[in-house]
Amino acid sequence: MKGVPVQAGRHACMNCAVPMHGGLCGHEYPDGLPEGVNIELLVSRLSQHGQHMALQDRNDSLLCFICFNAATATHSSKSPSGDGDIATKLTAAPLPTDVPIATDFNTSQHTSSDRESAGANTNVSDFGIAVPAFPSIAECDAEFRMQFYSNLDKRVRESQKNTKLFRPLFKTREEAMEIIKLLSEWDGISTGKRKRVHHSKQEYRYRDKYVLHHGSGTNALRHRETGVRVAIYEDMFDVIYDAHVGMGHARTARNILNELKNEWFGIIQADVQLIVDLCQNCVGNTRGSVHLKHH
Repeated sequence: MKGVPVQAGRHACMNCAVPMHGGLCGHEYPDGLPEGVNIELLVSRLSQHGQHMALQDRNDSLLCFICFNAATATHSSKSPSGDGDIATKLTAAPLPTDVPIATDFNTSQHTSSDRESAGANTNVSDFGIAVPAFPSIAECDAEFRMQFYSNLDKRVRESQKNTKLFRPLFKTREEAMEIIKLLSEWDGISTGKRKRVHHSKQEYRYRDKYVLHHGSGTNALRHRETGVRVAIYEDMFDVIYDAHVGMGHARTARNILNELKNEWFGIIQADVQLIVDLCQNCVGNTRGSVHLKHH
């Protein structure tokens, strides 16, 4: 179904009636649902239109990832939970169950009163179906970034708790600038421009591990052995996510890391795995075990 063009009606979500590209945008109902889904509970959380479609006993219906995630209120991320939960915030508004059954998928205009009558937490789609009001793209991106750093910080804290001398390979921007300053002054000493001073063991380790390169700011700091740039904590989300997207939302962290190693030092596979596990594009297309929570 992935290669078939979008067609209103046939290739539309059974719950919100939005056109979709089959398996690229959702699950086939019921045969394509992830293992472990309680179908009866899932259907009870759909709109009236979705429940009506579920009763048609068809095996070619489609349920988009947005409606599926909203109805299940869960995701298959393998990453540890941070201070917040992406899935919880994205599915805070329950699907309405009192929406009239849509018989015409060609509905194109809705007035503001239509949207107000649907409720503050719902939107009326161009196909006559009320769906939950989801966060904007900017809000989702901000939440994605926050979740990444929350989980990254948690992993670092746990590693430091287990190993007192543990230090992550990446550096914060402040740490990187201190190392750059140290190496710059060291170069001044070797050329006779500065007086020799006593250095600590840690500073000697920095000199053995890093080297300065042509560039401004933190870009000047390079790993001595490989010659690549040192990963900066504040930039890690963008660096890893750009590589992930650039490889077509690759889901194998090891492959993404192999690409990153050509340009960056200090990023490990666990860092990359966080992006893969939290990426909503990849979460929605992962066939994992999803269990609905009974209330």
